[in-house]
Amino acid sequence: MELSKEEIYTLISEHLPQFVRVGSLKALQGGNLNYVWRLCGKNKNLIIKHAPPFIASNPEIHLNNNRIDFEAKALKLFEDGEVLHPLVSDRVRPPRPLFYEPDRSLLIMEDIGPVPTIGSWIHEADAPDSIGQSLGNFIGLLHKTTFNNSLLAEQFNNKPIQETRNKVQYQSAADYANDIVSTENPNLEVQTKALGEALLKPGKCLVMGDLWPASILIKNNIARLIDWEFVHFGRPLQDVGHFAAHCWMQAHAASSSSETEKWKQLWLSFWSKYQHTTGELFEKLFNQEEHTLMTTHIGAEILVRTAGPFKSGYVYQHCSPAHPKIREAVENAIHISESNITSFWNFLPAKN
Repeated sequence: MELSKEEIYTLISEHLPQFVRVGSLKALQGGNLNYVWRLCGKNKNLIIKHAPPFIASNPEIHLNNNRIDFEAKALKLFEDGEVLHPLVSDRVRPPRPLFYEPDRSLLIMEDIGPVPTIGSWIHEADAPDSIGQSLGNFIGLLHKTTFNNSLLAEQFNNKPIQETRNKVQYQSAADYANDIVSTENPNLEVQTKALGEALLKPGKCLVMGDLWPASILIKNNIARLIDWEFVHFGRPLQDVGHFAAHCWMQAHAASSSSETEKWKQLWLSFWSKYQHTTGELFEKLFNQEEHTLMTTHIGAEILVRTAGPFKSGYVYQHCSPAHPKIREAVENAIHISESNITSFWNFLPAKN
């Protein structure tokens, strides 16, 4: 932590003088990239986020801390009068920003409460279709509204994030697979490296960039999307494929067939609504190249979460490299990267 508690309290008192603090900073768990705290107040609570120049949960991996600049800019786009405000609804929205200090890489936002992530919520959910549709509609509108927007393309050229992803994830994906299956996969290596290079080029629309369970909070069928550090003007596959990969992993790691089915239904309702929302623009957002690259991304995301540096803190963290679940996931990730988006669920092994 580069900032002391006293420095944070001072900044809050200077910029949010109406806030009356009750208690002290409480660290929040669940994210990987930043230091995040809740600060309780007399009438409302705050969420405080500080971005160090590395991944907070994995300090040996350097990560440009200007990522929080992009998050602050993205959240502002959803405010009254801004271009993305029409996307805001009671069903889905990001948190409201309250204050940003760029020199300290410090962002203060509203606290939407101790809301469970979608991974916890889905255990009790009778049917996930409604949330899947809400998320698919929101992401579809995000991509559709910002498609070919040259001003946003200039403002959200978040290249350092893409360069880190390329190095840690796409360029190394085949190595992660080889460590588990002990067999080189030249096709996988070619595909994932080509994907990493493609994602460094100018994109099509604004993407949230990190659509995984820890970023989706659900309560009473209301969703809040947090953690917008990876937002950039990029390829829609990095939202849609990312969500698909995590639904697949959650389904694969689920303890029951009913929970597996919930994750599958969540994805199917998301994908169906996304296509409906984007309408005539869908074919431009998802041409054949986008479909192909998306399945490669799904495979690469599974690999980095099962055998790579992002295994810690996720569904496979307690599985040793020799665990059958790890090998099963890695082998299926290889197959998925060579499949198509309509069939990647076919690589989900049946539960006993």
